[in-house]
Amino acid sequence: MKKTLKTFNSFRYEVFGENDAYVVKDKEKHKFYTISPKEINELNIELLEREEKVSTIGFYVFILFIFFLELVNLYIAVSDIKLYGSVTKENFISFLVLYLLIFIVFHELGHIVCFKYFGRKIDKVGFKFNYVFPSFFVRMNDTYLLSKKEKIIVHLGGLLFSLLMNNILFCVGLIFTNGVLISLAKYMSIDIIVNSIPMMNSDGYKVILAVREVVEKKLFIENNKFIKTIKLINIIFVIVYTLWFIWSL
Repeated sequence: MKKTLKTFNSFRYEVFGENDAYVVKDKEKHKFYTISPKEINELNIELLEREEKVSTIGFYVFILFIFFLELVNLYIAVSDIKLYGSVTKENFISFLVLYLLIFIVFHELGHIVCFKYFGRKIDKVGFKFNYVFPSFFVRMNDTYLLSKKEKIIVHLGGLLFSLLMNNILFCVGLIFTNGVLISLAKYMSIDIIVNSIPMMNSDGYKVILAVREVVEKKLFIENNKFIKTIKLINIIFVIVYTLWFIWSL
């Protein structure tokens, strides 16, 4: 049975409610803020019902499918597969650069496709530094107007596309006994695993926030203990990694 949600839309404001937690989007100022049920009543607006586009069964099938693909990806990462043909450093690096570009685009496309499925438009696609690591991103502020399950699907969309692409690449490498393709899949499988855990604004981190129904604040001090703990672990990891990298030069 699909869940019933609350919504209101006008030329200036859009309101979304789930479990008596309401979010308001100010369309003119392009800002989002939370509002209490009492304040909703004071506004004297008529909230309409909105159903989720994904059923409970469909949601768990999606999660199980992701889990299955993650297991295959883990096998790729730890497997000791014989590499067929010659795989030189130059050969591997040249193909890796090309694969990385395709991989990143395909990953972000996964987020976009899921986001658009729920009738939302992305705000921006860009490049930034995630702590000290360069990364691409898709800004999707309207995620605040999605339900808990819808948020999780959107955040997992990139992982879904990444897993499908990398697992297929690995299988193709096995079928055609291509050592380069197998090496590329094994290399990127580690990246997917890292992106699956709650590290440095990863997809795993965003999923955890959606599951716990918490919103990350801009100021570190304003966040709850759970988010502060993850951020402190990330900072320690970045410091240790940077020192190790400098030391190994």
